[in-house]
Amino acid sequence: MAKININDYTITIDQYNLKLDYNYKGEDKDGNEKDATKFIGYYTTNLPKGLNLAIKGIQKHHLSELDDSVVETLEGAIEAIELQQEDVTSWIERELGNNNYVKKGE
Repeated sequence: MAKININDYTITIDQYNLKLDYNYKGEDKDGNEKDATKFIGYYTTNLPKGLNLAIKGIQKHHLSELDDSVVETLEGAIEAIELQQEDVTSWIERELGNNNYVKKGE
């Protein structure tokens, strides 16, 4: 499981989904300050797509408090992940094309 903290938001990634939570200070019934969490949504574990959706979830939830530099940093990270995914896909296709593996149906 991996966690990404962005300001008051936490993105938790496990094998089944990507979960977005909003973290804030609340009060218990006696008026004492406590840490609280609000669930925002679940997204796909397909990292580029899931992270894009989570970022949109953050923007929708609290657009006014989101720093533009955070959005730019996250978009850069997503682009890097997409490029890595393309590299891995290309490598697999090249390896399969070298006839080193038995292709399905042959």
